[in-house]
Amino acid sequence: MMLSQKTYDATAIGAIGTMTYGGMVAVGQVDDDAGYERFAAFVRDLEAMEGQGLVRIESKHLESMTGNRHVDMVRFTRLK
Repeated sequence: MMLSQKTYDATAIGAIGTMTYGGMVAVGQVDDDAGYERFAAFVRDLEAMEGQGLVRIESKHLESMTGNRHVDMVRFTRLK
C-alpha cells in the first residue's frame, strides 16, 4: 500500500496526520537521493487528496542534509 494512503487511513477524521521520509525508510525503502524522489511521489498523492477535499495540508518540512531541500515531512488534517 502506498505510504500516503496508509497514513491517511491511520488518521481519524479531524485529526492531524504526519507523513515522514523517515517513516518511508522504516518500512523498507532505501535512504538515498532516489528515496527523496520516491517520497515526493507520496507527497504528490497527498496533494491530489487535498484537491479532492480529503485532506488539508498544513505544512511541509524541507530537509537540509543533502543541500537539495527535499520535502521530508508533511502534516495534514484529514477532512473526510
